[in-house]
Amino acid sequence: MALADKQSDSEKHKITNATELAAISSSFAAGKHIDLKDFPGEAAILYQIQKIEEDIDELRRYLNNEGSGSAISLTSLTGIKLPASAGTGQLYKDKNGFVKIG
Repeated sequence: MALADKQSDSEKHKITNATELAAISSSFAAGKHIDLKDFPGEAAILYQIQKIEEDIDELRRYLNNEGSGSAISLTSLTGIKLPASAGTGQLYKDKNGFVKIG
């Protein structure tokens, strides 16, 4: 399945002025945005951004594992006996030693 086009226009709100960008980056590095937690609306936004960041990190972890073919490798597991061919809905070990579902 191909990746769909982005829904948002990231260029519309992009900061291009180097001085403004440096000031915002410095403010963020100093943790000034955490002061917004004292305001309920802003605190909710900070919470949601944190949850989105966690989701993105999980997607990155998943894609890195799947893309490298190392999601599950039997080389790091011991004592597991799996069939060498696929059965419907069952785990099996392929010729490269990776666990798959048939």
